[in-house]
Amino acid sequence: MMVVRANDDGDVENVALVGNTHEERRPLWEHAVPLATCSKLIAGNALTGLPATLCVGTASGRVQIYGEDDSAPIAHYSMNASVSALSVLNVRHDAPRILAGDNAGHVGLFQLEAPAEDPSSQPLTNLGRLHLYESCVTSVSVCPFRGGLGVAGSEEGKVDLIHLERMQTQTIPSRDAASVNDICFWSPDAVAVAGSSPGGVLRVWDARSPTMAMQSLPDAQNANTRQTSLAVHPSVPYQLACGDALGGISLWDLRTQRCSGRLVTHQDTITGLTFHPDRPQILLSASDDGMVRAMNVQTPSQSPVDPLYSFQGMACTSVDVCSDELSGPLLMAGGEDETIILTPLLQVLPL
Repeated sequence: MMVVRANDDGDVENVALVGNTHEERRPLWEHAVPLATCSKLIAGNALTGLPATLCVGTASGRVQIYGEDDSAPIAHYSMNASVSALSVLNVRHDAPRILAGDNAGHVGLFQLEAPAEDPSSQPLTNLGRLHLYESCVTSVSVCPFRGGLGVAGSEEGKVDLIHLERMQTQTIPSRDAASVNDICFWSPDAVAVAGSSPGGVLRVWDARSPTMAMQSLPDAQNANTRQTSLAVHPSVPYQLACGDALGGISLWDLRTQRCSGRLVTHQDTITGLTFHPDRPQILLSASDDGMVRAMNVQTPSQSPVDPLYSFQGMACTSVDVCSDELSGPLLMAGGEDETIILTPLLQVLPL
């Protein structure tokens, strides 16, 4: 497979990608986005009439939307500083919402509308913006269980719930000032936080708890590294995968607050995790070792960890999957060299 990227001189060049299939296949999309910092998939949506699109944050502070075969974004909006975090709420019968954070402490909420007949119109609507922190917003997440709630975490260790309809916030009490590396909802009223705390500590918060305070869950199997990435099982949300700086993944049962197992899947820091939306036993991971891998977390000791893509030693900064009615499940992977690929997942992960 080949994708294109921009080199240090601004010229476009080809980069070889290696899949685990025997025949040569091409990605569905090939995008080289200058100054790309983070990216997420937006599933095809009946309300907007748009097929699957790609949401990209850039170092120049823009949130950009790319469609298939478009070299220029079909929509964009400018933040106050470099975009550092993105989260997308894909709802089949509602317009997709995008929560974005920047490295100056701002959080913005955007909605992707149906494109108007006027080509100069802007289909990315700003629904509100907040200045939450004095440091970088390191992670944001929109609650998949109820779309009116979001959460943001910062480099200074602060975590805030965001009531999206009113753009009002509620600080979650925590004594841990370590940087938040990733954050996610695991129930309508509970969040999990992966941070740089020493001792491999995962933090969880549940609004139903008597103290309303953040709890720390130490991982005895992984006591000497920082947590970097999180993914919640789509159909069993109390099951959580947590990646770390040593290339390992811990599997948690948040009902019992115990780590149920650990896999060493990469040779460098885990930079992204996501579960397959239609086959939730499959977990996909991205790493600074340049690999995107897939594993069966139901039988981790019996299943090989399959390499899906190699970025030839370049860091793979993100991985995402969505189900699209037209194309089926889609896999997105982004590298630190500003290369972003999108391909039908069945091409590299057959049934």
